[in-house]
Amino acid sequence: EGVLQFEQFYHIGYMDKIYSRQIPQFLSNIPSDSKPKLVFINSCYSELIGNAFIQSGLYFAVIVQSL
Repeated sequence: EGVLQFEQFYHIGYMDKIYSRQIPQFLSNIPSDSKPKLVFINSCYSELIGNAFIQSGLYFAVIVQSL
């Protein structure tokens, strides 16, 4: 399973995680006229995360494998 990690704005060094299985729910909370049409992903497990976005109805995902 892939995971996206976001550094918190107010607490430097703390991370919020979104797992690939949570992406459909995450996107369902966004109004359809505000949903992103494109994501660019360059991270470990980028294919898993990108596929989760595509399966959730996102139009485009640019997925780069991190080395």
